Amino acid sequence: MFIYVTVALSLLAFWLFGDKSRFRELFPSMLAGSLLRLKEQYVFTHLTKVWEYEQLVPLFQVVDLPVLLDLTFFPIVSYLYLQHLPQQRLGKFFYTLFAAALLLLYEYLMISFGHLRHHHQWNLLLSYLLLLLTLALVALQYNFYRRKT
Repeated sequence: MFIYVTVALSLLAFWLFGDKSRFRELFPSMLAGSLLRLKEQYVFTHLTKVWEYEQLVPLFQVVDLPVLLDLTFFPIVSYLYLQHLPQQRLGKFFYTLFAAALLLLYEYLMISFGHLRHHHQWNLLLSYLLLLLTLALVALQYNFYRRKT
């Protein structure tokens, strides 16, 4: 149920706060964010086994990964993150720290509600570092492919 609420709230956030005029510009980054997160989850769930998802609905999972989140929540997070990304380096740095902290709060809630468990010394600090890396890669992809005017 928590995942459905997350998906619904993320779609609502996109509808209310997303700048739809930039959709064509930011869509590749949405795909990159989704694909990157799907790969991360595969590596950390199946290869290293440091994450374990529980209580997933079979219709919306593939090999025990919450695909519904990868196709809705994380692309929308990427879109909203890039839409408000400051131009100055210091602003980007602090904005990315803040965005990763919000995503870490979401992970903490997933753990609290029993949908996610960490194993093999994985902890929230490592998750925070991974979220920082993920957001940095999404921003790097966006900056590399965006049209220079």
